[in-house]
Amino acid sequence: MPISLSSPTFWRDISRHLGTAQRDGALHYVVLDHTTEMRIIRRTREELFSSTVMREGAGLSVVVNGNYYDVSTAGISDALWGHDPVAAAETTILGRLINRGSILGGRSSPNMFYFGQRSMPWTGRYTSTFETDFGDPLPGSGMHAAIGGLGPLVVGGLRYGSGNRYRAGAPPSAPVTGRPGPAARPYLVQRNNNTFVSAESRATPTGKTILASCTAEHKILVAVQEDGISPGVTYTALRDTLARLGFDHAVFLDGSDSSTMMVSGGWVVRAAENKDETNVVGVGFT
Repeated sequence: MPISLSSPTFWRDISRHLGTAQRDGALHYVVLDHTTEMRIIRRTREELFSSTVMREGAGLSVVVNGNYYDVSTAGISDALWGHDPVAAAETTILGRLINRGSILGGRSSPNMFYFGQRSMPWTGRYTSTFETDFGDPLPGSGMHAAIGGLGPLVVGGLRYGSGNRYRAGAPPSAPVTGRPGPAARPYLVQRNNNTFVSAESRATPTGKTILASCTAEHKILVAVQEDGISPGVTYTALRDTLARLGFDHAVFLDGSDSSTMMVSGGWVVRAAENKDETNVVGVGFT
């Protein structure tokens, strides 16, 4: 029976179904323990992205598409007029990639956010944690894997959305957008973000790809809404649901008809043809 993210017994119920494909309305999702390993998958051959995912993602619990990207004029023409893969070199990855501690590639996106797995300096069952933050992910300091160029939903427990919002008692001068000053910052409950505003302005059935981590429960959630599914779910509703469940880190990746999900070797959501020809980055978890 599907486990709803709105269930009051969500954590108890999902603990018996870690790593399995679940569905809540338009959203397909998988929950994994923090003992999982995050891996970046990158297409370098002239082949379909789905072929790369099937080969490089063999044995992984779940793989989804990665960050935003640009395609050269020649690459766009190739994708529109043919049914063959576009050379990987025609795609520019918008966001830094780190895999197993080393920079794998991707263009710096210092004004965006990242999602990463960082080793912790102690031993035990949990030797790593997952985090989000503003800027490019940096190698070193235990950063095992990360993907940049993403949009924020929840960062360090703070919700992001349309406009700065404050709890009662905030000074009248607290800004609606931009970075709040020291006097207003303690009252901030939502930080404005233009990437979020732009993504939220698209039709609700537009495809979505989400990564989230709950530090308290030592769990991550990997979720995809297939493009065109009606009525779909908004980023605002997703953010609020995740925050209520205790997810203190959550981001959105490239969406629309790029959204892709493979669970235990089986396709749950596949990208549209042109995106399958041009996409080069995926995120997988063991």
